[in-house]
Parts: sequence; structure tokens; C-alpha cells
Amino acid sequence: KGYNYTNINLDGKFKNPQFNGNLSIRDPNLKMDFSGLVDISADQNRYDFRANVDYMELHQLKLVERDSIAVFSGLVEMQVVGTSEDDVQGSIEFKETFYQNELDNYFFDDFKVTASRSGSKRTIEVDSPDIIDGKVSGEFDLFDVPNLFRNAIGSIYTNYQPQEVTQDQYLTYSFVVYNKILEVFVPGIELGENTRVSGSVSSDEKKFKLNFDSPEILLFDNYLNEVTLRVDNDNPLYNTYISVDSIDAGFYRLNDLSLINATLRDTLYIQSEFRGGDQQEDGFQLSLYHTINPEGKSVVGMKRSTIEYKQNQWLLNKDNNKQNKIVFDDNFQNIKIDSLVLNHRQEYITMAGVLNGSNNKDIDLRFIDVNIDNITPVIDSLELDGAVNGTLRLLQQQGAYLPTAD
Repeated sequence: KGYNYTNINLDGKFKNPQFNGNLSIRDPNLKMDFSGLVDISADQNRYDFRANVDYMELHQLKLVERDSIAVFSGLVEMQVVGTSEDDVQGSIEFKETFYQNELDNYFFDDFKVTASRSGSKRTIEVDSPDIIDGKVSGEFDLFDVPNLFRNAIGSIYTNYQPQEVTQDQYLTYSFVVYNKILEVFVPGIELGENTRVSGSVSSDEKKFKLNFDSPEILLFDNYLNEVTLRVDNDNPLYNTYISVDSIDAGFYRLNDLSLINATLRDTLYIQSEFRGGDQQEDGFQLSLYHTINPEGKSVVGMKRSTIEYKQNQWLLNKDNNKQNKIVFDDNFQNIKIDSLVLNHRQEYITMAGVLNGSNNKDIDLRFIDVNIDNITPVIDSLELDGAVNGTLRLLQQQGAYLPTAD
């Protein structure tokens, strides 16, 4: 759409809306040889062809917008019957595939997707020994699947407005990821080899289960080792359990992270514990909650929590009030920080402010009688002394930063 292809040669029978024969394209952004049948003349469309793609620049062809470089090559074989994604049956196979974007080059030997039906039950299988292997099976509308997951996650909140989906749908899923293929679709995230994902979801939001196990994850330059996630909306003891052996953010390391949550009425309560620092000398015991307010915005609040840093115990929300919270909308464009208070004895650090989009911020960070040595990292051969008092204001207007300190 919006691109004019050039240097096209046809050799075959073309009777609208059916083509059976050979097609050769030598466009500057597409070099491809096609042989086979495309028939959309009957109630069920039929595709039976083989396409050898030497070079396809998807961005220049206006087929991909996210990647400024999007080069594809490979052999494509398709044998499919159907009128839409929801009733299609057959298979599509990619062989000796290459994809290049601005981040990396990706090579895959074989990748096959097969869709089949047995009565009202449908199965979609993915078979690739070097990318991903698994299947989805059940009675479901393909276009409803994202909303089934949204409703399952959002159903724990009274103020959540569910997305409209067809009733009596269900599906089970199980996949093993062998490759960093996810980075192609979500830049900045790489999954370790043999990452496993399984579970089930349905129109009944309470019947949602998710099991996720990965030996390692690279998440926007943060390295996570041995990650386990369990979600079960019908479990009376907990809804979600997460454990991570270690997290390396480059400047700080976390160990033995565990998180568990449960839902009471319309609020999700979360407990998390972990160690931090090179020698695991720091300790964190955090208590949080998440809910959705009547305006449809998310609210993440801190209950009374403790942080042990440099052998000092700091309290987060010592009074256990409702002011220590962050309110944000679904797309994180409007965020309000409502008086987060951290203290060690009579030393106080408070934060409050608003963020509107990526170019407008107004955040106040206030220090009251804070011993500078208590909040700075250990530096060899350097000892700091003194108290910090004052306010640091981070102001950004239309992209321009105007910081001030008092």
C-alpha cells in the first residue's frame, strides 16, 4: 500500500480473481521469484505457492514502520485454505530465513506454522528447532485473544472495564523458546534458550493460568538470572508468584528476589523481599498495593516497608498512610507522585511531582537533616561527612530542563 512496484514479469494463467503460474519481481526493494496458485474466486480462498525471496526491504515497501532497516530473505512455501485468519487451515513454512534490522542480523533454518480444525476446536502449531516450538489449542477467535488476556489480568479490579469478547472461548498454550527471537518484535528484550511458557485463558476471567520459566533474561541492559513466574486467578492463597535468582543492573546487584501477591476485594496486595549490593549487605522488605481508581487510572501505593542500607534501617511510609502512592494512566503519559516519604530516625527524604508526557516534568526531592554518608555508596579511600538539607527541583518544560536547588 502506497508503494509502486517495478520490473514485474508474469508467465501463467491470470483470470481475475485467480492466478496460476510464475511471477518474477526485480524491484529495487524486492527481488522475488514466485511459482504457484492464488485463487480467491471460491467461498474458500486457496493459496498453494512457493516464493523464493532474495531480498525484501520491508520498511521501504511500507510494510514495516517500526524498524528503519527491515531486510528479509528466505524461501516461503504456503498451502492454505480459508477466507480469514479465523477460519484458515493449512501451513506456511519459512526456510533458510534471514532478517536484518538496525539492531542485529537474525538467521533461522526452518520455521513452520500449521493451523488445523477438529469440529469447533482449532489448533495452531509452531515448529522451529532453532526459534520456538509449541502450540495453542481450543475454541477461540484469534482477534479476541489479546482481550482475553487483558480481561483476565484486569478482572481482579472492581473498576476495570472489560473488553468485549465472544463468550465460551478458551485456549491452552505451551511454548519453548530456543532463541532471542523476541528481540525482533520487542527491541530491548532477549529470552534465554529453553525459556518455557504455558497456561490457559478463557472468557471466564477466573480461569487464567500462566507458567513462565527462563534461565536468563536481558531486559533493557538489565540481566536477570533464573526467572520464575506463576499466575493463577483461581488460587485462594495467591494470584502471582515471582522469583529471580539475581538481577544485575550494572551499577547495583539484587539477589534472591521473591514477590507474592493476593487480591482482596478490588485491590492487589504485594509483598517482596530481596538482598542487594555486591556482598548482599543491603536488605529490602517491601509492601505495596495496586488498584484502579474511579477515574480508571492505576494507583500503586507503598505500605510501611523497610530498607536496610549501609547497616541503617530506613522506613518507607513509616505512618502507613495513603499518601505514599503513584497514580498513572494506561499509557504512562500522565503520572502523579504523591508524597513518597523515606526516613531513618530523624533523617527524611521526600519526593512529589508530576510527569506529563516525555517532555514535561516537575519533581521535588527534599532532604531534611540527611547524613550524606548514609545515602552515598561506599567509595574506597573516601569518607564523607555532613548533613544535606534543601530541595532539588527537576523541572522540564517542552523538553527543556530547568533544574533548581535550594
